[in-house]
This record gives sequence, C-alpha cells and structure tokens, in this order.
Amino acid sequence: MATIVKVLLCSTLLFCTSGLSAQTITSTKLKDGDNKEVDLKTYASNGKITVLCFWATWCAPCKTELKTIAEDFYADWQNLYDV
Repeated sequence: MATIVKVLLCSTLLFCTSGLSAQTITSTKLKDGDNKEVDLKTYASNGKITVLCFWATWCAPCKTELKTIAEDFYADWQNLYDV
C-alpha cells in the first residue's frame, strides 16, 4: 500500500511541475570568449537553450569541464543550443 501511495505522490508532483517554466534571465552585461560585451538577456532570447559556463583560469576542474564540453559536446550541441 505504501508503494502505491509513493507512486501516486511522485506522479502527482511530476504532473504538477511539468507546466512550470524556467526563470527568465535578467539584463546582465558580460564579455564573451572573443572579449566582446554581450547582454545575456538579448543573447538568451533567440529561441535556443543557452548553456553558460562560468569559470576561472586558476580553477583546474573548470578547465576540465570546458575541455570536455569542447571535445565531447560542442559538435552535437551547436545546432540545438548556444554554447
């Protein structure tokens, strides 16, 4: 009986949250990889999912993440997302 209640509860939560949308991004100016200033609100409103990676040159895990994105995902993602 407890399993049925858990399944129904999870199903209800999943159904209720499926219609929620993500938060909208605020107008924030940053520099991109080419050192050009971009407004994130304009950049993220092109109809594609936008992937943002914030990192520092001294952060070894950050460098690993960027290398992984560049090598493993960029070719597959570039038509679907803004990376």
